[in-house]
Amino acid sequence: MLSKIKYLLGVMSTVLVAISAHASAAWELNMPGGATDISLQAYDLNVLITIICVVIGAIVYGVLIWSLINYRKSNGTKADPFYKNTTVEIIWTIIPILILVAMVIPSIHGIA
Repeated sequence: MLSKIKYLLGVMSTVLVAISAHASAAWELNMPGGATDISLQAYDLNVLITIICVVIGAIVYGVLIWSLINYRKSNGTKADPFYKNTTVEIIWTIIPILILVAMVIPSIHGIA
């Protein structure tokens, strides 16, 4: 009985993959480039912001995976109980503010 259920799930997933590939053939991930100067500036800004977000995401997930591997319980390490660290809280408040300011500057130049 369990093998029949696995077989049916395999067939259904294969059919769904085949259907979804056809349905999303014209789906694009990026906005189209524009014909005017303003639309080209908006496109360039979109690409820049996307690159910044991808880099931030890669760094965050890289640190997360590194931390999970190096500080897992099976290694015998024990978490250091720290809290109310004002320096760390200031740092992780200022860094996102600086990133947002760095993202606003090209936006302002695109508007003006």
